[in-house]
Amino acid sequence: MPRPWPSGPLDAAQRAFDLLTCPPAPLAFDGRGFTGLPPRLLPLDELKKTLIADRTPRPVRDTCGGSWWSAPAGTARPGCSPPPG
Repeated sequence: MPRPWPSGPLDAAQRAFDLLTCPPAPLAFDGRGFTGLPPRLLPLDELKKTLIADRTPRPVRDTCGGSWWSAPAGTARPGCSPPPG
């Protein structure tokens, strides 16, 4: 039986993020062209770990932060149907 969709906004955003990182086709961010990121496609969970790591410079976080966070935040916004599952 599928788990119910979380009612809290932060829990819903986390659940959406988790679903976006699941196989068989996890959502990825293209790190090419962003100084400080590996020059390849990064699965969102790997990008998250990279951006919150202490060794990642603030300018890299500021440049990329909005891009990777928009995926789960957009999925969790009110009025959207939750992903099946």
